[in-house]
Amino acid sequence: MFAALHRRRERRAAALAAYTRIVERAREPAFYLGWGVPDTLDGRFEVLALHVFLVLNRLKGAATRELRKRGLVSEAQKIWSSHGSTVYLWTESEVESAWTYVVNGQGRPIH
Repeated sequence: MFAALHRRRERRAAALAAYTRIVERAREPAFYLGWGVPDTLDGRFEVLALHVFLVLNRLKGAATRELRKRGLVSEAQKIWSSHGSTVYLWTESEVESAWTYVVNGQGRPIH
């Protein structure tokens, strides 16, 4: 039981360290001073989102290589879904329902 708790704390500490590094990199002045990213909430969010995407993409690649190296999946086997959470809206009522959710169903406005 204590070993599981210790592992959980280690994973949490590693996740926090990764998050901290991602945020530090996304806050580097070069993005806003030299590369033309607007120093606004939206600009900072976009840089942060880009960094999170890049880290997750690299982790996904490393996980794939490790699974293949250990023989848990074959070279030809596809292990990641493509558009697994994509929602298709085929009818006008589905579009209207999605629109209502986006506009009214996500809590109070951010601005």
